[in-house]
Amino acid sequence: MGRLSAVGKLSIAQPANANSASRMFGGIRIWAPDDAILDQGLEELRGAITEVLAENPTVDKRSLLYTAGAKLGEKIEKRVLGGVLGEELREGRADAVPCASLEHKTFRVYVSSASVAVFRARVEDIQRRLADSSSGSLLIREVRELHFGGKDKQGAWTCASHLVGRLVHIGMAVYVDRYRIAWPKEIARALI
Repeated sequence: MGRLSAVGKLSIAQPANANSASRMFGGIRIWAPDDAILDQGLEELRGAITEVLAENPTVDKRSLLYTAGAKLGEKIEKRVLGGVLGEELREGRADAVPCASLEHKTFRVYVSSASVAVFRARVEDIQRRLADSSSGSLLIREVRELHFGGKDKQGAWTCASHLVGRLVHIGMAVYVDRYRIAWPKEIARALI
């Protein structure tokens, strides 16, 4: 960035300084040494979140925390990111999509509001391909190649696994193992 970011001065801990400023984001109060630093830090963090979401089809919170921090050259507190990300979600600039992990735990991925329709179309395409598959299964590698241009693109496997995780979460696929999903037997029986 060339200059020091104000994001590193944002915290959930109140500074000792009498001129400190804060703002509430949902249930999270974010503090800074003064109003100018608070405004600048929040604007920089919003910009970094927007940039990361625009550059990636999907991103989980941990990756967002790391990538936004790398863009700003700062370590971002998890709860500070959570507060600002929550505002982005409330304002409709981002969307959270629940997905299922291989261990059947729900996690969320984030997409820019401009990419939600593309994300949904990709999930529907995978669902169609899975239903039409002669084997009744799909490899995550096939999803990656179809929608993200193969293994050379950074983050392609992760984004493909997010699409698959969404399909599993809504009950339209089941994990066979960490590399493959299948059409759920319950749906197959219902269609016969």
